[in-house]
Amino acid sequence: MAFVEGRKLAPEYERVCILYDPSDGHVVHRHTFTKFAGGKDMSEKEVEGRALEIARKRGHDVGKLKALHVSPTEHSNAKNYRIDTKSLRLVEIPFAPTP
Repeated sequence: MAFVEGRKLAPEYERVCILYDPSDGHVVHRHTFTKFAGGKDMSEKEVEGRALEIARKRGHDVGKLKALHVSPTEHSNAKNYRIDTKSLRLVEIPFAPTP
């Protein structure tokens, strides 16, 4: 939710792109694009390009990474995931308990 001049703006849509290592399903980067009324549209391909650009700037070798586009309802920034490389689905990784 965003606020403009005291009004709440609901997003028109969101796109989530997850970059992962296809050898083991390790998630390297997650990128979410949120479109608000009057804002720029971005295709899945454009969102993927932006995700790769950010991952590259953060020092990742993006040449070997694959992209998976998921629904925002399938994904939470508060959770850890890996990708099941056979089914191409997110698998939640439980947080390790703090000693």
